[in-house]
Amino acid sequence: MAKINPFEITLTASDLSGMGFSSGATVYVKVYGDSFWSNEYENSGLGIKVFVNLNIVSASAVSFDVP
Repeated sequence: MAKINPFEITLTASDLSGMGFSSGATVYVKVYGDSFWSNEYENSGLGIKVFVNLNIVSASAVSFDVP
């Protein structure tokens, strides 16, 4: 049985570096709710992926500095 905590994600300095952030950079994060099985879909007419749960109503952004 797998146990996944959907409320927590741990990012290391290495993870952030792999995303293109450098040491000392300020990273801003906004959190949106989604289920374990996402309801995203491809809009082939527009050539984009749509993430239904991303909308203007969300928690306030927070920031942290990359170690």
